[in-house]
Amino acid sequence: ELIASLAEAKAAEAAAQERAAVAEAVAESAKTAAVSSSGELGGKVTELTAALAAAEATAAAAAKEAEAAEARAGVAAKEAEAAKSEAEAANSEAEATRSAAELSSGELAAKITSLEASIKT
Repeated sequence: ELIASLAEAKAAEAAAQERAAVAEAVAESAKTAAVSSSGELGGKVTELTAALAAAEATAAAAAKEAEAAEARAGVAAKEAEAAKSEAEAANSEAEATRSAAELSSGELAAKITSLEASIKT
């Protein structure tokens, strides 16, 4: 009976060792899978970080471009205002020239009338 018990104990020990080896193999496999998943997650995090940085850079570039366009629009508006002022000044000058020409024409007509009157007398 003692020998049978000893044999059973050895068989149980062998089975326990076998189960421990299987458990160790499963744990090692799980560890490898976790490291692999961690690496994949790290890669995804890096990829998402790069995409976020690219999006931020694009947004910053678009904001600078919008500022530049706004500045160009401001310059164009000032140039248009200056051109309008120049046109108004030229128009005023033309009006003054026309008025002076009409005045000279009136004076000339008056002189002609005076000369005609002188000739008749």
